[in-house]
Amino acid sequence: MAACVNCGAQLRPGAAFCAGCGSAAQARQSLCASCGQKLADPSRHCSYCGAAPAGAETAVAQGMPGGAFAPPASLGNPGIGIAGFVLSLLGVSLIGLILSWIGYREAKREGRPSGLSLAGIIIGAVGLAIGAIVVIAYIALIAAAVSSSSSSSYGY
Repeated sequence: MAACVNCGAQLRPGAAFCAGCGSAAQARQSLCASCGQKLADPSRHCSYCGAAPAGAETAVAQGMPGGAFAPPASLGNPGIGIAGFVLSLLGVSLIGLILSWIGYREAKREGRPSGLSLAGIIIGAVGLAIGAIVVIAYIALIAAAVSSSSSSSYGY
């Protein structure tokens, strides 16, 4: 509910006048303490950043029912998933794959988006597969070169 600009009393929805002081009902425009956006209703969470209304922190700390709807204090650190993605993208596939996997598991456990971690897993796995193919091809070329040089040295 909105509060009266003049006396601070709660205004009923659609009321033309304040029941507390009789002045014309105009909702108090306050600013969010977290992001500075205008709040149409200071008793509700900020629609821009989700910050709790003033006084909700004490309600949560005291276990009062008003704090039941407070947003989570932290959504964790997505840094390990981002690091894994970047390393996978730069070609450090094994480390990138490991970090992306850890970041993906943490994101799923905490309910955060996990897109970059998943992309890091895919890019890291593809990079490892390509690296394995290149190593096998290189070993085959060396083996072929060794066998052709050894057969030519014996005069066959």
